[in-house]
Amino acid sequence: MLKSFKKTNFALLSIILILTLGSCSSLGTPQKVNLALDLEAGQDYQLTSHVKNDYTQSLQGIPISFTNEIKMVNTYHVSEVDSDGNMKIDVRYDAFDYTMDFDYPDVTAEDNASLDEEIYRNLRNASDSVKKLNFGLTINPKGEILQFDGLKEAIQHIINLQESVDSEATTIGIEQIMSEDIFSDSWNQTFDYIPAEPVGVGDSWNSNLSITDQISMTVAYTYTVTDISSKTVTLAYTGQILSGGIGNNALLNLDVEGVDAQIDIEGNIEGTMEVDRSTGWINRQDSTVHVGGSIDVTAYGLTINMPIDMNIIASVD
Repeated sequence: MLKSFKKTNFALLSIILILTLGSCSSLGTPQKVNLALDLEAGQDYQLTSHVKNDYTQSLQGIPISFTNEIKMVNTYHVSEVDSDGNMKIDVRYDAFDYTMDFDYPDVTAEDNASLDEEIYRNLRNASDSVKKLNFGLTINPKGEILQFDGLKEAIQHIINLQESVDSEATTIGIEQIMSEDIFSDSWNQTFDYIPAEPVGVGDSWNSNLSITDQISMTVAYTYTVTDISSKTVTLAYTGQILSGGIGNNALLNLDVEGVDAQIDIEGNIEGTMEVDRSTGWINRQDSTVHVGGSIDVTAYGLTINMPIDMNIIASVD
C-alpha cells in the first residue's frame, strides 16, 4: 500500500514538474507577430503628417537659411481586397499646406518679405491644386505599390487648370511636389517598417531604401521591436543617409544649361513608431533627421562650394 502510494505520488509530482517546465518554456518563448498591412474593404484610414525642415547653406561665405513646413492630411479608402490580400485604395488629399521662409543676409526686411511672398504665392497655388488630387493605387500586405490608377491623368488635369499669371511657376511647383516617383518615395519611406517575417520584442531587421526625390540618396534603416501589446507594436529605428547624386528635374536641368552640380551629403535618422497590431497601420510616428554635406556647382571653369546643413523634425499620426 505504501509502495503504491509512493508510486502514485511520484507520478503526480512528475506530472506537476512537466506542466511547470512546460509553462516556463511557454513564458520564455518570445511572442511573434506578423506585422503586415491587413486593411478592411469599405473602411477609411487616415494619416496626418507634419514635417519641419531648417536648412542652412553657405554661398561664398555668406549664410543663407530657410525654413519650410509641410502639413498634409490623406484619407485612404479601401475599395477592394483580393484573395491574395492585395488592397485597392482610393487616395484623397484632404489638406496640403506648404510654407517656406527665407532669410538672406544684407537684404532689407522689406525685400525679404517681398521675396517670401513671391515664392509663397507659387507654393500656395501648387498646394491648393494638390488638395484636388484624387487617384487610386493597389498595394500588397508588405506595403509595396503594385500599380497606380489615374495619378498621371489627375496631375495633368490640375496643370491644365492653371490660369494664373504665374501658371508656369505653379506648374513647376506641382511637378516638384507630386508625381508617381515622388509619391512612391514618400509611401515607401512611410511603410518601409514592414518586415519579411514575424517578429518579437528585441528582434531587429534592416532595410535599404533608395530615394529619388530632390536629391538621390540611399537610407539604410534598422528597425527594432521594443514592445508588443494586445493592440499595438512599438518600434524604434535608426537610419544612415548617403547621397547618390542629383535627383530632381530642377537640378538635372542645370546640366542642359552647361552647369554641373555635384552633391555630397550624409546624415542620420532616429525615431519611434506605434503600429496597430491587427491592421499594420501607423498609429503615430516621430522622427528627427540631421543631414550635412556640400554642393559643388561648376560653371565656365569656376567651381563654387556650398556647405549645407539640414535638421528635420517629422511626425505622423
